[in-house]
Amino acid sequence: MHWPTEPEEYRRLAASSEAPASAYRELFKQPLAAYDLQAIRAHLDKYCAPGSGKFQDEIEAVAGRRAKIVPQGRPRKPKDGAEE
Repeated sequence: MHWPTEPEEYRRLAASSEAPASAYRELFKQPLAAYDLQAIRAHLDKYCAPGSGKFQDEIEAVAGRRAKIVPQGRPRKPKDGAEE
């Protein structure tokens, strides 16, 4: 069995080996901004991955499924009547 290791970001939270757990708890005592919370909920409601475009591309490559929110319906036609 392979046990997971602590992520590098976790270890960088503090200098000693005991301090990251305390720093991690403090990090999550801060409330999320309303905009961030809304974005997370919108992505999870549509079974999509919240994160940057690069992160979503990586998730799509690994999972073999869409990870971005896409507009519903057909693409809009240009207003001038010209085709794209």
